[in-house]
Amino acid sequence: MIEISEQEKDDLKTMVERFTNYSIGNINPKGFCFSTSFVLSIYLQSQNIANSIIEGSMNNAPHFWIRLMEYEDLIIDATIKQYDESQPLIYVGKKTENDITKEYIPVVSSFNEMVQMYSNWCNPKRDQYDEPRPTDLTRKLVLNNLINASILIFEIEKLNTSDKFNIVNSPLLKLYINPILRGLKGELINDEKLIGEIKKLVGQEFDVLLSKVI
Repeated sequence: MIEISEQEKDDLKTMVERFTNYSIGNINPKGFCFSTSFVLSIYLQSQNIANSIIEGSMNNAPHFWIRLMEYEDLIIDATIKQYDESQPLIYVGKKTENDITKEYIPVVSSFNEMVQMYSNWCNPKRDQYDEPRPTDLTRKLVLNNLINASILIFEIEKLNTSDKFNIVNSPLLKLYINPILRGLKGELINDEKLIGEIKKLVGQEFDVLLSKVI
């Protein structure tokens, strides 16, 4: 394991902030930790940054963040502000060096649990306990997912042929993007208000995502 420099941390923060700017921005990201970590993990992978999604808990509630594999105890948490508004938009640093992140408790998930987690993500109308989510939260999650997917696919299209081939054929991307494409092929594309909101924020990127719907 190696230590990360302050410049490298700043570069990572800038990269992640640019990616999450339209989906989260400055809003309170409560409820978005898994969907954000999921897409961000794939994006970092596309940039050849080895990482893994970590499932855990904070204050006895589920939470997700990203661990960078090449560095000692280094994590990225793009939704840390849900716990404290004074925190930065993106936390990049050691888990043990922040008063909030040091309270995170990682758990080891089985394969079946991870499959269930993806299944929950694919159905934003219900939470991880299979309970119905409030309608306004469901809509925010769908909007968040479509914006993130648009930006991810747009960024992947910029990659060189080799890197693009590797990420397009990765199981994680397929797990992530296929439910979104199915949704766009079905009822989501007919939600004019939702589509209008997305196009207003990420019109060019969303067009690239739509081009993948068969």
